[in-house]
Amino acid sequence: SFCALLDSLLSLAVVSSAPGYCWPQIIARKEDGSPVLHITAGRHPMLEQSLLERGGDDFISNSVALGGKTKAVGMACESNEYLPRLLLLSGPNMGGKSTLLRQTCLITIMAQLGCMVPADSCKMTPVDRIFTRVGASDKVLEGQSTFFVELAETANILHSATQDSLCILDE
Repeated sequence: SFCALLDSLLSLAVVSSAPGYCWPQIIARKEDGSPVLHITAGRHPMLEQSLLERGGDDFISNSVALGGKTKAVGMACESNEYLPRLLLLSGPNMGGKSTLLRQTCLITIMAQLGCMVPADSCKMTPVDRIFTRVGASDKVLEGQSTFFVELAETANILHSATQDSLCILDE
Protein backbone atom coordinates (compact mmCIF):
# COMPACT_ATOMS: atom_id res chain seq x y z
CA SER A 1 0.00 0.00 0.00
CA PHE A 2 0.94 3.63 -0.33
CA CYS A 3 1.34 4.09 3.45
CA ALA A 4 3.75 1.14 3.67
CA LEU A 5 5.84 2.52 0.80
CA LEU A 6 5.91 5.98 2.38
CA ASP A 7 6.88 4.50 5.76
CA SER A 8 9.73 2.52 4.17
CA LEU A 9 11.08 5.52 2.28
CA LEU A 10 10.85 7.74 5.37
CA SER A 11 12.68 5.12 7.46
CA LEU A 12 15.49 4.91 4.88
CA ALA A 13 15.74 8.72 4.83
CA VAL A 14 15.94 8.90 8.64
CA VAL A 15 18.62 6.20 8.78
CA SER A 16 20.60 7.84 5.98
CA SER A 17 20.69 11.14 7.87
CA ALA A 18 22.44 9.60 10.89
CA PRO A 19 25.96 10.89 11.63
CA GLY A 20 28.83 8.64 10.59
CA TYR A 21 27.01 7.19 7.58
CA CYS A 22 28.39 7.41 4.04
CA TRP A 23 27.13 6.90 0.51
CA PRO A 24 28.28 3.54 -0.86
CA GLN A 25 30.07 3.43 -4.17
CA ILE A 26 28.47 0.76 -6.38
CA ILE A 27 30.82 -0.24 -9.19
CA ALA A 28 30.34 -2.57 -12.14
CA ARG A 29 32.26 -5.81 -12.07
CA LYS A 30 34.67 -5.99 -14.95
CA GLU A 31 34.22 -9.06 -17.13
CA ASP A 32 37.65 -10.40 -16.21
CA GLY A 33 37.62 -9.00 -12.68
CA SER A 34 36.37 -10.34 -9.40
CA PRO A 35 33.46 -9.07 -7.33
CA VAL A 36 34.42 -6.43 -4.78
CA LEU A 37 33.23 -5.76 -1.24
CA HIS A 38 35.34 -3.18 0.62
CA ILE A 39 33.91 -1.75 3.82
CA THR A 40 36.11 0.56 5.88
CA ALA A 41 35.24 0.99 9.57
CA GLY A 42 31.79 -0.56 9.19
CA ARG A 43 29.38 -0.82 12.09
CA HIS A 44 26.30 -2.95 12.79
CA PRO A 45 23.49 -0.37 12.50
CA MET A 46 21.10 -1.86 15.05
CA LEU A 47 23.72 -2.79 17.62
CA GLU A 48 25.34 0.63 17.34
CA GLN A 49 21.97 2.35 17.87
CA SER A 50 21.19 0.10 20.83
CA LEU A 51 24.51 0.96 22.47
CA LEU A 52 23.91 4.69 21.91
CA GLU A 53 20.44 4.51 23.47
CA ARG A 54 21.81 2.76 26.56
CA GLY A 55 24.61 5.28 26.92
CA GLY A 56 27.18 2.51 26.58
CA ASP A 57 30.51 2.41 24.87
CA ASP A 58 30.89 3.18 21.20
CA PHE A 59 30.64 0.29 18.76
CA ILE A 60 34.09 -0.85 17.64
CA SER A 61 34.15 -0.65 13.86
CA ASN A 62 35.39 -3.40 11.54
CA SER A 63 36.74 -3.37 8.01
CA VAL A 64 36.23 -6.01 5.32
CA ALA A 65 38.18 -6.20 2.04
CA LEU A 66 37.09 -8.94 -0.35
CA GLY A 67 37.97 -9.08 -4.04
CA GLY A 68 39.55 -6.40 -6.17
CA LYS A 69 43.14 -5.27 -5.85
CA THR A 70 45.23 -3.93 -2.98
CA LYS A 71 45.67 -0.50 -4.60
CA ALA A 72 41.89 -0.13 -4.97
CA VAL A 73 41.46 -0.52 -1.21
CA GLY A 74 44.19 2.00 -0.53
CA MET A 75 46.55 -0.44 1.14
CA ALA A 76 50.04 0.92 1.64
CA CYS A 77 52.00 -1.62 -0.36
CA GLU A 78 54.12 -1.70 -3.48
CA SER A 79 52.21 -4.39 -5.35
CA ASN A 80 48.81 -4.32 -6.99
CA GLU A 81 47.79 -7.87 -6.12
CA TYR A 82 44.33 -9.39 -6.07
CA LEU A 83 42.69 -9.62 -2.66
CA PRO A 84 41.10 -12.92 -1.60
CA ARG A 85 37.39 -13.40 -2.21
CA LEU A 86 37.05 -15.60 0.87
CA LEU A 87 37.42 -14.68 4.52
CA LEU A 88 37.89 -17.29 7.22
CA LEU A 89 37.21 -15.66 10.56
CA SER A 90 38.16 -17.27 13.86
CA GLY A 91 38.41 -16.08 17.42
CA PRO A 92 37.16 -16.59 20.97
CA ASN A 93 33.51 -17.01 21.94
CA MET A 94 31.74 -13.65 22.25
CA GLY A 95 34.51 -12.04 20.16
CA GLY A 96 32.16 -10.43 17.61
CA LYS A 97 32.52 -12.89 14.71
CA SER A 98 28.77 -13.29 14.13
CA THR A 99 28.25 -9.54 14.48
CA LEU A 100 30.80 -8.89 11.73
CA LEU A 101 29.10 -11.39 9.43
CA ARG A 102 25.66 -9.93 10.04
CA GLN A 103 26.82 -6.33 9.69
CA THR A 104 28.46 -7.18 6.35
CA CYS A 105 25.12 -8.52 5.09
CA LEU A 106 23.17 -5.53 6.43
CA ILE A 107 25.57 -3.00 4.91
CA THR A 108 25.36 -4.83 1.57
CA ILE A 109 21.55 -4.77 1.63
CA MET A 110 21.42 -1.13 2.70
CA ALA A 111 23.87 -0.15 -0.07
CA GLN A 112 21.82 -1.90 -2.74
CA LEU A 113 18.64 -0.25 -1.48
CA GLY A 114 20.25 3.13 -2.15
CA CYS A 115 20.63 3.93 1.54
CA MET A 116 23.64 5.45 3.24
CA VAL A 117 25.61 2.86 5.24
CA PRO A 118 27.23 2.89 8.71
CA ALA A 119 30.86 3.00 7.60
CA ASP A 120 33.66 5.40 6.74
CA SER A 121 33.55 4.11 3.17
CA CYS A 122 31.92 1.32 1.18
CA LYS A 123 32.80 0.19 -2.33
CA MET A 124 31.13 -2.85 -3.84
CA THR A 125 29.92 -4.59 -6.94
CA PRO A 126 26.22 -5.52 -6.97
CA VAL A 127 25.28 -8.74 -5.22
CA ASP A 128 22.69 -10.98 -6.88
CA ARG A 129 21.84 -12.99 -3.74
CA ILE A 130 22.85 -13.30 -0.12
CA PHE A 131 23.07 -16.83 1.26
CA THR A 132 23.35 -17.43 4.99
CA ARG A 133 23.82 -20.54 7.09
CA VAL A 134 23.66 -19.44 10.69
CA GLY A 135 22.92 -21.46 13.80
CA ALA A 136 22.37 -25.15 14.38
CA SER A 137 19.19 -27.10 13.87
CA ASP A 138 18.24 -30.69 13.32
CA LYS A 139 15.39 -32.76 11.94
CA VAL A 140 15.69 -35.69 14.32
CA LEU A 141 12.13 -36.87 13.62
CA GLU A 142 13.07 -37.09 9.94
CA GLY A 143 16.29 -38.95 10.76
CA GLN A 144 18.59 -35.97 10.04
CA SER A 145 21.25 -34.95 12.55
CA THR A 146 22.44 -31.38 13.10
CA PHE A 147 25.61 -32.17 11.14
CA PHE A 148 23.61 -33.61 8.23
CA VAL A 149 21.33 -30.56 8.09
CA GLU A 150 24.34 -28.21 8.16
CA LEU A 151 25.99 -30.11 5.32
CA ALA A 152 22.76 -30.16 3.27
CA GLU A 153 22.27 -26.40 3.73
CA THR A 154 25.90 -25.72 2.79
CA ALA A 155 25.60 -27.98 -0.29
CA ASN A 156 22.49 -26.04 -1.35
CA ILE A 157 24.42 -22.77 -1.08
CA LEU A 158 27.34 -24.15 -3.10
CA HIS A 159 25.00 -25.39 -5.85
CA SER A 160 22.96 -22.17 -6.01
CA ALA A 161 25.56 -19.43 -5.54
CA THR A 162 26.97 -17.48 -8.46
CA GLN A 163 30.14 -15.43 -8.75
CA ASP A 164 28.15 -12.39 -7.63
CA SER A 165 26.58 -13.98 -4.55
CA LEU A 166 27.52 -13.11 -0.97
CA CYS A 167 27.71 -16.28 1.14
CA ILE A 168 27.88 -16.09 4.93
CA LEU A 169 28.43 -19.31 6.85
CA ASP A 170 28.50 -19.04 10.63
CA GLU A 171 29.75 -22.18 12.45
